[in-house]
This record gives sequence, C-alpha cells and structure tokens, in this order.
Amino acid sequence: MRTILTLAVALLIASPVFAGPKIKGEKTAEKKAPTPATQMVDQMTKNLTLTDDQMAKLDVIKKDFDPKLADAGKAVKELLTPEQRKAGQEAAKAAMAAGKTKQEIHQAFEDAIQATPEQKTKMADVQNQYAGVTKDIRERVLEVLTPEQKEQLKPKKKEKNK
Repeated sequence: MRTILTLAVALLIASPVFAGPKIKGEKTAEKKAPTPATQMVDQMTKNLTLTDDQMAKLDVIKKDFDPKLADAGKAVKELLTPEQRKAGQEAAKAAMAAGKTKQEIHQAFEDAIQATPEQKTKMADVQNQYAGVTKDIRERVLEVLTPEQKEQLKPKKKEKNK
C-alpha cells in the first residue's frame, strides 16, 4: 500500500514534466470559444428543456448563421484601426465593469473609437446587417420552440427591456 501511495505521489509531481511544452503545430483538445450564433442561441435557450430533435435543429441554425455573424464582425474589425479597436474594447470593458446598460456600453465604445464620418456610415451599414441577422436567428429559434417554451422566454424579454 505504501509503495502504491508513493508511486501515485511521484506521478502527480512528475505529470507536468511528462506533459512537456506544446510543440508548434501540435493539435490539442482545447475548447474553442463559442461562435456568436452559438452564444446567441444558447443564451436564448439556456433555461429551457429541449428535446434531442430541437437541439439538432438549433445546431443547424447555429451553423447556418455563424458565417453571417462572423462576416459582420470581420467587417467591423476591418473598418477600425488597431488603436481604435483597443480604445473601444477598453472603454466597453470599463462600462461593463461599472454595470452600465447595453446602450451606455455601446455609447462608450463609440465615443472611444472616435470614428471618422466615413467609418460611421460603414459601421451603420454593418450594424443594420448584424441586426437583420440576429432578427432572423431569433425567428428561426422561435420556430423550433413549443408554445410553452416561447412563454418561458417572454418574462426574460420584459426584464431585459427595463
């Protein structure tokens, strides 16, 4: 018994050594961050009990809309300079930490980036595109849900708008 315990402790101590550094190009089983469509669908349905069929349909929705939301995010990224992105991200993070509303966070971001008139016009186009895609996602998710599940979403929606 004592030998087994000693061996277990030795293995625990040595395990970081056996793991070694990650070799460049080596794939790991790290989880990727969820995509924007996945985050949106998961947020909408997080308190619902879904059937396997519903989950499969929601997975299709996520896959359908991920490229569209990614394109919108990429368009915003390309519109701003690295300095503007950094300033905007820092301002938004500070506003979130201060408990500001979504509108106030958005305003803090916009104030910090100091966009040119041309950037503002292009950003408005991208925001309209993004709003259209998120509306489409919501509609498709609601098509998958039962009337009871849709009812469960209504109180959340009222609370959010306060």
